[in-house]
Amino acid sequence: MTKQSRHKSIRIDHSVKFTADTHFGHGLMVSRERKDKSGNPLPQLREFPSIQAHDEALIESWNDCVSPKDTICHMGDFGWWKAPLEDLERIFKRLNGKKILIVGNHDSVEVERFGWERVIHGVVHFTDSDGQKIVGSHHPQREWDSWHGGSLHFHGHTHGTLPSSRRSFDIGVDSMGRWPLNATEIRAYMATLPELDFRGVPVADFVAGSDDDETLTP
Repeated sequence: MTKQSRHKSIRIDHSVKFTADTHFGHGLMVSRERKDKSGNPLPQLREFPSIQAHDEALIESWNDCVSPKDTICHMGDFGWWKAPLEDLERIFKRLNGKKILIVGNHDSVEVERFGWERVIHGVVHFTDSDGQKIVGSHHPQREWDSWHGGSLHFHGHTHGTLPSSRRSFDIGVDSMGRWPLNATEIRAYMATLPELDFRGVPVADFVAGSDDDETLTP
């Protein structure tokens, strides 16, 4: 009989930071000509005079918060998939930290090859220094592993349009800001948010504390 493997839970501490949806090189992020499907004007998503100024500001904020010894988990959409690859790679090399990518819909195969410490497709499980389980993915989930066991959910993709709550949080730039934060800082903010009920989708329970757990160390 083949032995089944449990999900790996990556152990994290205060030196592990999170961000998502930086969208380096994506002019739409700063466009003043955004419109909805009916042609009605939309507000500028990020108030920078140019995409070059946008990228420089995000690089500066990242490096202010992340030391070369820290680990940073990017929850997807590092850069625009149509941006020049050499420009995105130059930005990648300027960013501090040991970088992990949870792949988003804008992340090309070429971006995955930039030299990330790890590239993860789909869902990733974390356990922070307080023993809190966190389920991460680029796209938000209505219910996630160990929802009934008290786990939290970090995601990106929605650019602040999906309400965050005490259990589920959009860690992208348009929701959390352009300064990466660690899980303790994010949880402190989540505690101030309303409780929203995302139950209704059955999922397999996440089994914590397996021998397959990993630790991200500085």
